[in-house]
Parts: sequence; C-alpha cells; structure tokens
Amino acid sequence: MEKILVEVFVPAEGVSYDVLLPRELRIGEVISLLSRAFSDLSDGCFREGDTTFLCDRKSGKILSLERTVYELALRNGSSLMLI
Repeated sequence: MEKILVEVFVPAEGVSYDVLLPRELRIGEVISLLSRAFSDLSDGCFREGDTTFLCDRKSGKILSLERTVYELALRNGSSLMLI
C-alpha cells in the first residue's frame, strides 16, 4: 500500500500535523479517521461532526468525499485543511 505525506492544518487548534495517507483511501474515510484522531489530540478544541470537511489549504477547494487520495492527485507535501 503506497502512502503519501501531507500536512493537515486544523484551524480550531491553530496546529498543523504531518499525516501519512494511503493513496487508495476515499476522502470521506480520511475525514473520519483524521476527525477521530484530532479530536483526541486536541483536548476538545476540535470536535468531529457531520459537517467536517477537508479542503486544499491554498485554493480553499473542498475535496470530494467519494474520490480517493490518488484520484485527487494529492502528493507528498500537499497542504490540506480540516474544518
């Protein structure tokens, strides 16, 4: 399973995390995994919910839940934001 290293910024905390993502994983699954992890790490600053989404940090474009990391052409060094 090939993985890429991306930076995920969490505005609720004002913190960025480096995260390894499997290229075959759908963005909806990525959001679910990251939400749970960041909720635990943030001591309540970030709360997972039904309206959580992942976007490209530079353009602000929301990433499609149904597409995979590979299909969205994310690569090492991509900068994302979890809101």
